[in-house]
Amino acid sequence: MTQVVKIEGMKCDGCVKAVTEAFENVAGVKSAQVDLAKKQATVEGNVDLAALAASLKETSYRVVTA
Repeated sequence: MTQVVKIEGMKCDGCVKAVTEAFENVAGVKSAQVDLAKKQATVEGNVDLAALAASLKETSYRVVTA
């Protein structure tokens, strides 16, 4: 399953790396491609939005819901 997740708080390539690593450490995620310009991530795998949001809890980034 592919999900597109909006993310707030990213400003640089370091932010992209941090979000990518956080998402890829969530159980069920096969891959995460983070796009700084679009402020979003495309996540492959069987995982829910709450788990992705929780992975960013200790950071300055957050998942934005519609």
